[in-house]
Amino acid sequence: MDGSLTKEDKEQLSEWIGQGPKQFTLLYCMNSHGCDPQVFHEKCDNRGATVTIIYSTSNHVFGGYTSISWQNSAEVRYAYDKSAFLFHLRYKDKKGSETGMFPVQRPEFAIVTYLLSGPQFGQNGELCTFFHVVTKRSGLFNLNARINIGDTYNLPQDSTFQDLITGTYNAFNIEVYSVSDAPKLKPPKSKAWRRSPEWNDEYLHELKMTIKDFMPLPKLHDLHETFKYINILLIGQVGAGKSSFVNTINSIINGYVSFKTLSGSSGTSVTQKYRIHKIRCPETLRELPVHLCDTRGMEGNDDLNIHEIISVLEGTKEEHAQSEPSLPRTTFFHPIQEFFCRLFDVVRTVTAKLPWNERYRIPHYLSLDHHVREIHCVSYVLDITSVEILPERIENNLKQSYRFIAKRGIPQVVLLTKVDRLCPTVCDDLSNVFYSPKVKEKVDLVAERFGIPRTNILPVKNIENEIEVEKDISILALLALRQMLFFARDHFFEKVESQ
Repeated sequence: MDGSLTKEDKEQLSEWIGQGPKQFTLLYCMNSHGCDPQVFHEKCDNRGATVTIIYSTSNHVFGGYTSISWQNSAEVRYAYDKSAFLFHLRYKDKKGSETGMFPVQRPEFAIVTYLLSGPQFGQNGELCTFFHVVTKRSGLFNLNARINIGDTYNLPQDSTFQDLITGTYNAFNIEVYSVSDAPKLKPPKSKAWRRSPEWNDEYLHELKMTIKDFMPLPKLHDLHETFKYINILLIGQVGAGKSSFVNTINSIINGYVSFKTLSGSSGTSVTQKYRIHKIRCPETLRELPVHLCDTRGMEGNDDLNIHEIISVLEGTKEEHAQSEPSLPRTTFFHPIQEFFCRLFDVVRTVTAKLPWNERYRIPHYLSLDHHVREIHCVSYVLDITSVEILPERIENNLKQSYRFIAKRGIPQVVLLTKVDRLCPTVCDDLSNVFYSPKVKEKVDLVAERFGIPRTNILPVKNIENEIEVEKDISILALLALRQMLFFARDHFFEKVESQ
């Protein structure tokens, strides 16, 4: 049942009650439930703030509001409510005539709670509805209560309102509504530049399960460690949020804000050694099928260390080894590195044709330990608020790295962090990220500047100031991680198939 309150009535009542728009939910309707005090108390007791509306046979609509709950008292009791008031909405054809709100002036007598009566307001019966059971006759209720002008409410003695409602009265209906704050309506969104399902708890659970149950190659999953894990390499400028992304993913999986690796925003890199971060599910203690490989952050005076990148990509660099991204690059050293890279690729191609290892049913060269650490996806982590002002040397390093790794067929993505700092709309509600023109503008900028497909550019917000793991942060981060896993699986499959 929706009740008889009009939209205009609800807006007027909301204005009188104050503190924003209100939602009115019908609890009791005399026409439907009968004029019975017992039924009224069953429907309306302990329901918080309510408004009582009386529709009299003289087309007079009036009533009372209380911010406290009705109670089923065996004796007549008064209840304190400093927010209560009586009101008059309309009368016959005199729209707005004497329309008004009459506040309580003796709040200790605001309402009366009594099990044998319907709603009552005031010590002297300023507004009583009914006592005992009243039977409906000829389509109306001849109510057995009275309305008296007393001093509990501020009712003007010379008011037309007094003449309208003083004495006994008949009514077509009485309705009681619960009153609560109306849900805040989100402003209409523009068309999304990237579509995703509705962000809710079910979608978050779906993303978590997709990642926890992910298998790079299901049919080969149990043959060897090589087929169980996706290794994602994180490369980026100092302070962009590589280590924070590791902490964010670990926090989401564990359900609380964790500090798996040291992170910060200083001018020098917090990460000094190559780290392979393994994340475990708290329920099963089983490792996630993804390893996040963290490197030392790029600084403004660094040159690209091709040797460092090769050793990481091929899995020959041991974990905890000192990271050296700033090894000077010279016009002589760089071609030599390229030569050895190509030589290694030739050796690997020849080795792939060796007899199958009977134990694992995989090529001998894949049995080597370093292949478990090979990189399957590279993620460049950039601060979305500063992509336009990247130091020239760092931008050149990233472009060179992208071209070099692209030749090896390894998928590459860009994580754009700190999206909440880009525009107020996203800051207020992170789920607006795919509706924000400013975020799209930055995605387009990165795509054009680095030659990376837009589908490979993934906005995220790391956990920074939060002390609880929030739903929207989790969904956005897991969307990015899931996309990286999908890209890596495609590369994994092509690599194994070709060898």
